[in-house]
Amino acid sequence: MPLEDPETAGIVGALLASALADRSARGLRRTPLLSAWEVRAAIPTAVWQTRIPLALRAAVDEARLARERAGEVFTSKQELALVTPDAIVQHVPMAELLGVLDLVQRALGAEARPRREASAVRVIEPAIDPDALLAAIARRASSAPPPPPRTSTPPPPRTRNVPRHDPEKTQPRIQLFPRH
Repeated sequence: MPLEDPETAGIVGALLASALADRSARGLRRTPLLSAWEVRAAIPTAVWQTRIPLALRAAVDEARLARERAGEVFTSKQELALVTPDAIVQHVPMAELLGVLDLVQRALGAEARPRREASAVRVIEPAIDPDALLAAIARRASSAPPPPPRTSTPPPPRTRNVPRHDPEKTQPRIQLFPRH
């Protein structure tokens, strides 16, 4: 699979979005394969700062300042909500995303192939072995238990004769410092 092919970028973007998603394709809740922090940390900082467009980085900075002003924490999850997987694969060279692909492969239970380097020319090969990746996906799909059947019961009916707070039936308060 050629790294700089637009089709490859689309596949990697979909794979990255799927690895970060907390819902399956069927809409069932699941634990994401990768956390937003893992994805963000796997992309070198210099690459992030030079390849992600200024407008996206400014939007991230504005969102960070707004949340911090409100006393809240700004996390990688909020950062990747602004800089989406599609934007990442559009602007970051595929060779710089190999670390992220290695994480996805390990999360699926497949072993990463070692990359080979020539003495004069560096040959960049994807670390993902397609056969190992497909085998890991099949193992994960077959080992997952089926979701329990959905059953819903109506809430119990409300009654109007709910006992109210009765001050005579409660314990008296102990006064440590009596008033005079």
